[in-house]
Order: sequence, then C-alpha cells, then structure tokens
Amino acid sequence: MTDMQRLLRRAAVVVTASAAVVATAAGPAAAVSRFPGTIQSGASGYCSYSNWDGVFFCDSDAYWPKPDTYPQVFVVGPDRNVYTRWSSATTVSGWQNMGGTCKPDPGIEIRFWVNDWGLTINCKGTDNAWYHRERYDNGRWDAQWIKGYAYPS
Repeated sequence: MTDMQRLLRRAAVVVTASAAVVATAAGPAAAVSRFPGTIQSGASGYCSYSNWDGVFFCDSDAYWPKPDTYPQVFVVGPDRNVYTRWSSATTVSGWQNMGGTCKPDPGIEIRFWVNDWGLTINCKGTDNAWYHRERYDNGRWDAQWIKGYAYPS
C-alpha cells in the first residue's frame, strides 16, 4: 500500500459535481462495462457516459469510488430526480431513481469516508435549500430526502 493510499484511508474525501440521467433499462446488462467511461456532450445541454446508457445534465455528475474499487455514480435527471448506477465484480446495476427534486446546478455533492461504505449525497432543491440522503455501512439508505446539508455520520 502506498503512502497516498494510507493517507486517503484516513482522510475524508469530498467529491463534488452535478448531473442528471434519464433512467433507461432497469436491469443489469451482461455486456456493459463495469466502469461508466468518459462523459460525452450531447444535444440540448445533456451528456452521457461512453459505457453506460442514459443522459444527464452536463457538468453535473458525482462519482463515488466504492471501497470494493468499483464505481457508483449519482446524477440529476432531466426530470430533476436523482438517479444512481453502480457496478461490482459480478454485475452492473440499472439506473435507480432515488427521488428528490434537485437543481442540476450545483448538482450533487458526495461526502464519504475512504474504505467505508457510508456516504451522504447532498443536492439543492428547487426551493434553494439543501437536502440530503445518507447511505449507512449496512447498505441501508435514509427512506427520504432530509432538509439540510449533511456530512456522513
């Protein structure tokens, strides 16, 4: 393990960005890459990942490098709902709608602890207030969006 990896294990990491995806297929796809790929600009201010389907507002995605080394992304879809998609050693999920009504700008902000499965996603609602949902180490998410900006507990 490198010194940088040790340092990152001890440090809180903040990943910020904003985004939106249109959910398409809801199930895992066998031929889909485990990684989303690069962001490609599309029509009408929307972007997409080169390896995963769906579209989102450009410059608005948030990426979480999970402790299993596979990614999970969060985006704000054209309907202003938050969507997530992730992969593991054996599968790639479909897009999951996490609800919420978030502005594409500033988009989603993720706060997580390296090598820990807990994280908090924050977004600004259409009322300009911040809202969050938290994922706990056991994999459970808050049942609904909670008003206020938050850090992982």
